[in-house]
Amino acid sequence: LLYHTVTHKRHLRNKIAMKRQSIQSLECSLESEHSKRACAENHGSFRADGTKTESCDTIGKVHALKIRPHLDLVDKLRAYGIERDIPIPQIAVMGDQSSGKSSVLEFISGIPFPRGSGLVTKCATQLTMKKSDMWRSWAEIESIENSSGKERHIIESREDVATVISKLTEELCKESDFSDSSIVITIEDPDVPDLTLIDLPGIVRTTTSGQSKAVISMVDNLINKYLKQERTIVLAVIPADIDIAVVDILERAQQADP
Repeated sequence: LLYHTVTHKRHLRNKIAMKRQSIQSLECSLESEHSKRACAENHGSFRADGTKTESCDTIGKVHALKIRPHLDLVDKLRAYGIERDIPIPQIAVMGDQSSGKSSVLEFISGIPFPRGSGLVTKCATQLTMKKSDMWRSWAEIESIENSSGKERHIIESREDVATVISKLTEELCKESDFSDSSIVITIEDPDVPDLTLIDLPGIVRTTTSGQSKAVISMVDNLINKYLKQERTIVLAVIPADIDIAVVDILERAQQADP
């Protein structure tokens, strides 16, 4: 009896140790690139000359093998327009007009966005970033009417991204202040995170001279469409000089996810 008890306890200890090891491996693989580098530096995974040691390379391989395929799959599903029927994970940037959304996006991605006062973002803009060995970037217009045969606009450098977005926005909004179509920017570069962000037009409270009143409801409908999707993470941008109790997007987000 004593022999069986000791053997059973030893078996349980081994199972617990294996589970802990699996959890640690999973946590390591789910870290962001910046977190992984910081962790590697703290544990001496970078040499004095800046080159990576074997342990740091292993973390990168885990990310490439286990995480990257899932990110690529989500991007492919989104490219096929499957989010119209099945909710997929996404991060949507929302806030009032001139709330600083472009500055926040630029800080996260390192990519310049068009700036200005009033309704600068006149359609949804999707920014898909992927780590790669060299710069490759292009822009496309995505619409329900023309889901195939998209024209690809090559972007030569990160400084040209804002110009291309502004140009395509003007093309989409020739006859109106707003468009239901979206601009999709794809960037592959060594210095970008594996991340997809969707920039939405700012909430319109009042229209300006020459602007149609219909734009208020059109922007509201677009924002509500993303809010209702259960797998949307809302990145709410709030100016620092505004009372948080009167911020519209926080109230809308709470109604969608109480």
